[in-house]
Amino acid sequence: MLELQAEYNRDTFVDRKKDAVRFAGRNISTLEVKSVVFRHPDIGEAAAFGIPTEALQSEDELKINVVPAEGVTLFPVDICTFIDENAPYDFVPRYLELIKSLPYTPTKKVEKYKLRKLSVTKDIWDSKAAVFKAIR
Repeated sequence: MLELQAEYNRDTFVDRKKDAVRFAGRNISTLEVKSVVFRHPDIGEAAAFGIPTEALQSEDELKINVVPAEGVTLFPVDICTFIDENAPYDFVPRYLELIKSLPYTPTKKVEKYKLRKLSVTKDIWDSKAAVFKAIR
């Protein structure tokens, strides 16, 4: 019985572990990142999550997928500037993608595993390629 309980607990908390991104020796809470993103008045929906980095296998890069509020045009650099002005610099994502909708479960939770499976393409805004400098 004890072994089953341990297995159950590990399965139950897998996504919560993924909700913390480890990058450059820091743990970044995607829940906290998302709470800052939602303070932006033109954000309809958003999901923050980690994707594997080329630099180190045990760490992830922060990516945010954003659905603009209806009728609003957003630019990734403006969102990242907002995050930088309202949160620690490590909350500024490496990648930011503007999308039309997020995938949800029947219970209305974002299916981050589906977002993680999407590859990073040249069309996705990359703060390093854009030479975006977060305030330190």
